[in-house]
Amino acid sequence: MWNDRRPLKGSKAILVTAPAPLGARRGALVLVIALFVAFCVLTPFTLPIPRVEAFIPVFDPTLALINLLTDGLLLVAFSRS
Repeated sequence: MWNDRRPLKGSKAILVTAPAPLGARRGALVLVIALFVAFCVLTPFTLPIPRVEAFIPVFDPTLALINLLTDGLLLVAFSRS
């Protein structure tokens, strides 16, 4: 059947279902803590950002392209799982 959810013999876990190794978890935690500390240290020194009129016309197509790319990658990952 096409809807059979049992894994095939010899199949390996894909990125979506594979658990993260302990080293990767620790590295992610260190990165989050470092970014939070940097944010807290730099927050008092914020300056106003100058107004750029072309920001929205450039940002919107870029955001749409990134969303289409993400949708395609999620579709491929879902179809393989």
